Amino acid sequence: MTTRTEPWPAGTPNWVDLATTDREAAFAFYSQVLDWTVRDTGEDFGHYGMAEVDGQPTAGIAAKQDHDPMPARWTTYLATDDADATAAAIKTHGGTVYAGPFDVGAEGRMALALDPTGAEFGIWQSGNHIGYRHVNEPGGVVWNQLATGDLVAAKDFYTSVFGFTYSDAGEMTTIDGDGPGGTVGGMGALEPGNPDASPAWMVIFSVADADATAQRATAAGGTVAHGPVDSDWGRMATICDPQGVQFGIIGASAP
Repeated sequence: MTTRTEPWPAGTPNWVDLATTDREAAFAFYSQVLDWTVRDTGEDFGHYGMAEVDGQPTAGIAAKQDHDPMPARWTTYLATDDADATAAAIKTHGGTVYAGPFDVGAEGRMALALDPTGAEFGIWQSGNHIGYRHVNEPGGVVWNQLATGDLVAAKDFYTSVFGFTYSDAGEMTTIDGDGPGGTVGGMGALEPGNPDASPAWMVIFSVADADATAQRATAAGGTVAHGPVDSDWGRMATICDPQGVQFGIIGASAP
């Protein structure tokens, strides 16, 4: 099992969480589909659900707040050593900070923001909570990818704020970093001709078997929006949970 024990380098995706319109249903769905154990962190933390694999945190599940202007969604957080300085840089370079920065007890300090192309993301400065510890193995996050309507503007923004550098991977731009294959995520253009597509960071989870996971998702009340299909990176599918929130899975390629 791949377990992270040190804080993630600044700019690296280090946490994901779900803001959902039905927290209890989400606890049940993702536990069944991704083999998570979801621990309720209690009233002090708004009954935030800490999703764990073998006792190690891998993602969070929270009830969407009434004042939250965004739809139900998965949010990708990027690591920062100084949330306040990063929030200021986001504003300087054309982004919008719509929540925070604020402390989450002794766990860390965070903010939620929009990049100049309209994609939401979070920033997380670690305290007791460094972000996900179970990663790159079944049940854990394996990839975070931005889909944007203006790739040039997005690349300029994330370079200015987080120091990103990039490599060309055909239809996708990868974000360089200390991850598998020398990358920590990707960026690409929005799906052409899809009027419903909007700028967003997609969260993709590793699974042992993409076909079996897609079948479990359907049985649990979700829908398979695309796939499973083989790709250069493995067998992939896009799934919508019962509240309509989209996420990706990737497993080993079919024989």
